[in-house]
Amino acid sequence: MLAPGSAFNLYSSVRNEEEFKSELIAKCPELRHRISEFVRSDALRSCPSLRYPALITAAIATTAGRKAKAGDRYDRSHLTKGLSRCDIVTCDSGMAQLCRDRRLIPADVVLFSSSEHNLLVAHVERTIAGQCDD
Repeated sequence: MLAPGSAFNLYSSVRNEEEFKSELIAKCPELRHRISEFVRSDALRSCPSLRYPALITAAIATTAGRKAKAGDRYDRSHLTKGLSRCDIVTCDSGMAQLCRDRRLIPADVVLFSSSEHNLLVAHVERTIAGQCDD
């Protein structure tokens, strides 16, 4: 089944992360011998595809009373892509609250939860009309 948290999606997520690491080393073979320098670099620390998963994972892990959920890997992947590449991002209410509480939303991104459908529609309509101040 291709539902969030399914065995296939978990495998796919891990596989994609491993492919990313392998491609990075293939494109920059000198990294293999300078791992500690690379890990401490500002370029790596600001790379959204690495930064957001770490921030979101840390936010989840340090939220009092919150236990890991089957869809967390999917949510983390979705938010990593959305927060680093999009002007408008949607997610479930719990993840929206987590991102707001931990201030993970870039200044130029507007995040809507699934319960904020009317706000999302209004924002899109204002944007299309060229009247959005956000």
